[in-house]
Amino acid sequence: MKRSVKITLLGQELAVRTEADERYLQRVLGLLNGKLEEVQESGQAVSTVRVALMAALNLADTCVRLEEERTRLHDRARGLVEVIEAQIP
Repeated sequence: MKRSVKITLLGQELAVRTEADERYLQRVLGLLNGKLEEVQESGQAVSTVRVALMAALNLADTCVRLEEERTRLHDRARGLVEVIEAQIP
């Protein structure tokens, strides 16, 4: 069941609806706040919008890299299963 939760990002309070438990939500917010702070501290962006956009870009890059790695590992596992199955009479 979805519930409304108030969160704060870049000093902005937002209300979001989520089914996630508190622990998961805290992990997500911790990751996002960490990226936002990383961008702010790097001096790459001065406006709140630019900070948010740069953090989003960094997170999207991480997601794509992880998806590529997952695909590579899945393909490798499938190949190993085929080798093992070929050895079973």
